[in-house]
Amino acid sequence: MDKSHQDLSPTPIPPSELVLVSRIRIEK
Repeated sequence: MDKSHQDLSPTPIPPSELVLVSRIRIEK
């Protein structure tokens, strides 16, 4: 899933975004 997400957004993901994604994953 991470790979497809990166393909959709070639731009580098900021640390804040990574933290949010991690948090959402933990919550889910």
